[in-house]
Amino acid sequence: MAVWRPAILRQTLHVTQTRNLLSSVVKAAISLAVIGFIAWHIDRSMLAANWHKLSLASIGGLLGVLALQMGAIVALRLRLVLAGLTVERPLAAIWRVAISGSFVEQIALGFVGGDAVRLWLLHRLELPMKTALAAIVVDRFLGCAALLLLAMAGISGLLAILPKADQQIIVLVGGAGLVVVVAAIAIVGWLSSLSRHLASLVAWAANELKNPRFRLCVLAVFCLALLTQVTNVFVFYLVGRDLDIQLGLSDWFLIAPPALLLAMLPITAGGWGLREASLIVALAPLGVAPETAVIPSIVFGLGALLVTLPGGVVLLLNQREARAAKDGEDARPQFSSDHGVSAPLAGSPTSLLADPFSDR
Repeated sequence: MAVWRPAILRQTLHVTQTRNLLSSVVKAAISLAVIGFIAWHIDRSMLAANWHKLSLASIGGLLGVLALQMGAIVALRLRLVLAGLTVERPLAAIWRVAISGSFVEQIALGFVGGDAVRLWLLHRLELPMKTALAAIVVDRFLGCAALLLLAMAGISGLLAILPKADQQIIVLVGGAGLVVVVAAIAIVGWLSSLSRHLASLVAWAANELKNPRFRLCVLAVFCLALLTQVTNVFVFYLVGRDLDIQLGLSDWFLIAPPALLLAMLPITAGGWGLREASLIVALAPLGVAPETAVIPSIVFGLGALLVTLPGGVVLLLNQREARAAKDGEDARPQFSSDHGVSAPLAGSPTSLLADPFSDR
């Protein structure tokens, strides 16, 4: 039976790669469609004029804040989660994992693709697959919880400043999001193997929370996740101030978190399109023209992409190392799994997506 495993694995990887490619194409198409619709209905000359209002000091501050939170803070969060699991790795190595995942999130694949890359890189640091997966899930859950907390805290204030028509749009979008979540849960329920693994993961988390060290690390990670979202709001405020948008920092806390939360829906490339449309809708009742409202989101997205570019270099180097390791392994005599010999991790993140719950 072991003889057939390589062929089955190659076929599984091919299907996974095709599915991921199609998903990326669809997301990119949706983003381009929304951005094209926005560009068609705004005054592009006014949009160009607004760009000149941005100061070098604000752009530098924006890039500094984004680099801090997408590199250092994200890496520290992941390292703290691993520490709570009694796994120690150098912060520099974790930074390379974090920045690579952030880069993939920005270019197209969203947080799912970014987390797949983090899973692969953590496993290359010789972490067991289940430990790496658990660390990523805990970190992602706490990050989403922090953003959701900020969005829910300001939702009443946001609804108060929006006209009735826009309130209805928010209710419809929220309802659609809830339907998507329920549908996803139902699909997971049908996939018995996946639901079994998720149930096992929940049971594991409940057991780990009995450990005081793990609880302390979870609290620290949640505080850092909250700090990340606060710095995101500050970035929007910084750009809005240059554009003469008459909103205080407290007003941006009502507007930015819901826009960022909507951008996390896995239907566009890196949140592009959803984020811009959300800001246009939220800022219109405050007298902000669409040509001005989209700029904070565009600057945020471009800045995030720029500061995560080092992750692309790190990812490329890791893939080359993995390919070299695979070539070296192929040059050696091959043994079946019946001999108890397992190959070292090589290939690409897709190879882990084929069976993310294995104990490789």
